[in-house]
Amino acid sequence: MKLKAQTGQEVPSDHEGLQQRIRAAVADTLYQNIPLLQVANLFIAFIAAYTFYDYLPTPLILIWLLAMVLTSLWRLEVYRRFGRDTRRQAESRTGHWLRMSLLGSLSSGILLGITAIALPFAAHMDLVFFLLLLVVGMLAGSVSSLTAYLPTFRAYYISVSVPFISVMVYLALEAEGIESGATLAGIALMLMIYSVIVYFFGLKSHRNLMEGLRHRFGYEQISRELGREIRKREDAQEELMLASRIIANVKEGIVVTDHNNRIVRVNETFSTITGYSQDEVVGKSPSVISSGKQDKSFYQAMWRQLCHHDEWEGEIWNRRKNGEVYPEWLSISVIRDHNNEITNYVGWFRDITERKREEERLAYLANYDVLTGLPNRSLFMEQLDIALADCQERNELLAVLFIDLNLFKEVNDTYGHDVGDIVLREVSLRIKSLLREGDIVARLGGDEFILMLRKLDSVADVESVADKLLEVIKPPFCINDIKCEIGLSIGISLAPLHAQERKQLLKYADDSMYRAKQMRDGSRWLIYEGSAPKV
Repeated sequence: MKLKAQTGQEVPSDHEGLQQRIRAAVADTLYQNIPLLQVANLFIAFIAAYTFYDYLPTPLILIWLLAMVLTSLWRLEVYRRFGRDTRRQAESRTGHWLRMSLLGSLSSGILLGITAIALPFAAHMDLVFFLLLLVVGMLAGSVSSLTAYLPTFRAYYISVSVPFISVMVYLALEAEGIESGATLAGIALMLMIYSVIVYFFGLKSHRNLMEGLRHRFGYEQISRELGREIRKREDAQEELMLASRIIANVKEGIVVTDHNNRIVRVNETFSTITGYSQDEVVGKSPSVISSGKQDKSFYQAMWRQLCHHDEWEGEIWNRRKNGEVYPEWLSISVIRDHNNEITNYVGWFRDITERKREEERLAYLANYDVLTGLPNRSLFMEQLDIALADCQERNELLAVLFIDLNLFKEVNDTYGHDVGDIVLREVSLRIKSLLREGDIVARLGGDEFILMLRKLDSVADVESVADKLLEVIKPPFCINDIKCEIGLSIGISLAPLHAQERKQLLKYADDSMYRAKQMRDGSRWLIYEGSAPKV
């Protein structure tokens, strides 16, 4: 069985989907512990290297220590990439990251297990005990950090415990003297018993984690498929009572209506989002929270979808009790009895105000200059393309004006960037004060602006605007006790007189602006005329 996600793609909704979500959660759990585990590995590696420095060849110790460091750094890099993988919830990516975790744990375990070869060279029993205590600690740590995924836990467990147990048994057999052999045999036996306890405790920890994840995701799945589950029951009213106990505490607002679309039940989240209590809405139509932003055709299309497919979902604007209009993502399901008659409608929704604000913020940042609030280069070019096509169709005159601020660098250098930013904002306001409907001014960056004038009758209209721009900038900019004077260098090109394509039109205006700036005799404007712009 498949459900339609908000993206329109089919996603698993039954056992297969539940298992995939659990696998994704297992991967998240494994990778949460990687940084701390690598710090512990490196700590133990340096302690072990220091401890056996006098008993093993130095090159051998350094090679092993380097391998431990490189393995830990590699696992930290895998952890970083996992965190940046936006598709890690997908089945193929989850499997990849679980395999990488298995490989990393096996590598670390083998390197730690290799330290068992140092035991026969230990000159004192205290060193043997010390190294075994480190192994005991790492095995215990693996229970809390690796048991989410049994293959990873087993690989680490076997690669660490088996070498140490084997070496301890060997030392016990080769020991000189009954007392020494008995001591080592006892240690080997205790290590084996401890390892078995750790292993079975790890299995129990894994089972508990899996049960917790199944309960968590199973509960969420019931919430999302409430309408579908209710239709499977013969007695819709009894199922609705059962569902009401489930939905009472979910984080999505839920509203249940009868076959006449009159509200019979809402949950606490509904009241939290809308401000209406259950007593205030029972018996009323859901239109009580309607914002009026959707027209009649919107609701007609919604009801057609419900009649033909028994479900609908989409974005809708509603109104809270305090009058505030807010966006929500709403899903509606139709509940039918065993005679296929409609008994209820179930809708569940979530407030997406914050998501919409973030979308608007990102859209603003993508299209507008943060400092001045003017359109940025991207939005201006988009509007210019539209205007050029429109002017060509209507045979109208369009002008592009490149504007550069004279002496602005001196203002920045003398008074600082804070004053410079204020000047840029004031310049944008003065320029905007001259615009007509349909004209657009944008900030390209730094002290460069660009202006588009539409529906011009003649070149004289452009010249008039250019003169006004020079005049409006003349008055000093007074900022606290500071007076700043700047000028403008303006380059002008016109469509279709000079070019009809955006690239050429912008180039001609830019060339003219730079020629005006090179004259260094105050503010001025130049209109492009081939190799010699018109002054």
